[in-house]
Amino acid sequence: MTHVAAAIALVDQNQELLDAAISDLQVELLKSGGVKVPATLTEATSTVRSDPAVWQKGRDRARRILEAVRGNLPHKQRRHVRGTLADQLGEAQRSRLSSPAAAVPAELRALLDSLVS
Repeated sequence: MTHVAAAIALVDQNQELLDAAISDLQVELLKSGGVKVPATLTEATSTVRSDPAVWQKGRDRARRILEAVRGNLPHKQRRHVRGTLADQLGEAQRSRLSSPAAAVPAELRALLDSLVS
């Protein structure tokens, strides 16, 4: 399993992100009126747990994934993975890159590909 796949699996089970997503979905279900109050928690919980990547907040999820990827790398390589994707791309010096794709390490490229597939 790659660092990215391991990080995604870990973040899919992150209780703080799951709880926030369940709470947000429960509020939306109550607003829509399509679900009765006692059933909203059950429905929100099962929906979020079935596909956490869809329901967890994107920025929080991405930050946690990057933290997990960085944490699983050898110490000397950690400095190559920044805290956000914007920071990662901003650190790249265009004049030193053979192509724009070289600005994104293979692990982050795999993460981005997995998020859009």
